[in-house]
Amino acid sequence: LGVAQMEEARNHSLLCFELDAELRKLCLECKKNFPVIKENTERALRKIRLHKEIADQIVRGQAAALPDFPDGDVIETILMACDKFHKSIVLLSLTCLQKLIQRGVLRDEAAAIVINLMREQAANGDEIVQLRVLQTVMATPPRLTLLNYGVAEQLMQLLFALHTSPSASVHHTAEAGLSALAEKMADRAALASERQASAD
Repeated sequence: LGVAQMEEARNHSLLCFELDAELRKLCLECKKNFPVIKENTERALRKIRLHKEIADQIVRGQAAALPDFPDGDVIETILMACDKFHKSIVLLSLTCLQKLIQRGVLRDEAAAIVINLMREQAANGDEIVQLRVLQTVMATPPRLTLLNYGVAEQLMQLLFALHTSPSASVHHTAEAGLSALAEKMADRAALASERQASAD
């Protein structure tokens, strides 16, 4: 295996370790009142643990191919959990989402779903949830935030809505997010213009 494949396996193993801790907390939080979410979270945990075993085998040189990360199972759990709009459950779910994004395993096709989810949670008005949403947005790379016009538009609407928050912390963080997004969009437009000019 090459250096890149070994590094990817280590990255996946670390992500599995991090998610395992957060998903176990989510299980405990849902144990009493949300048994269906608990069951779904346990299923995601099993997938995560199996994936970690394979990633660790690759790091030790005992396996050759790393399968796709089971982000779909984690996202399904996050969507179910956030649908309850229960603060502690939402915060744990957003932490899981952040880790998927930071470790670079979130698939392009999930970007619109994730941003729409964050927009719904931010609209709930809780300052702590809104700040966690903003932290997650700021951790999202341009590859996803500028994936297409629809995703960029959703993200801009989310940031603008939070920009009007009466909370100074939320307002200023959203303002920074809007500035960063505008800068990325301008850079991408300039790059596209340069490529067009070169082609002509």
